[in-house]
Amino acid sequence: MKSTFPKKYYDYIKSHPKKYLGQTFLIDKNILNKIGEISELDPKDTVLEIGPGFGVLTSFIDSRVKKVISIEKDKDLYDYLLQNNESDNISFINADFLNLDIQHLKIRDKLKIISNLPYNVASQIIIKFLESSLKIEKAVIMIQKEMGERICSGPNSKIYGSISILVQSYMNAYIRHRVSPNSFWPKPKVDSVI
Repeated sequence: MKSTFPKKYYDYIKSHPKKYLGQTFLIDKNILNKIGEISELDPKDTVLEIGPGFGVLTSFIDSRVKKVISIEKDKDLYDYLLQNNESDNISFINADFLNLDIQHLKIRDKLKIISNLPYNVASQIIIKFLESSLKIEKAVIMIQKEMGERICSGPNSKIYGSISILVQSYMNAYIRHRVSPNSFWPKPKVDSVI
């Protein structure tokens, strides 16, 4: 793995990915910078992150915004995040986003959703946050390439379907960057898009 993340991060993630949760962890700092650029982060922003993993994206976002609310399903990762967090601006919640009552988050501000979504449940997560009462200013998500293409397709496309219609009825959707499997550990068998 080529990167400048700390060695302890690699030692930990090599032994911890849980396949049943679809875990792959971002290891490419260039992609962090690309996500930051696309997100247009502002010191006044409140950000919701779903599935922070080891908090690489979380830490990157935290230094640039007012508040990060980060929801992690995996109890082991949640414990890791709590032990390694040095910021007062991040709130970690140990929960499955799909089973979470969003009203309990008490988010009244406009917010940005910035997340590397677990690919096996990405469409369900997208549907849930779109149909929630959250005041979403912008969503910058990393998902499987085929899902991204489906979401962004137009009515004349063969892949245009219900997820395309739903997302596009709430917001404009664009593929902003393609991401290689080499940007993750373990490498997924699919390409990704932001």
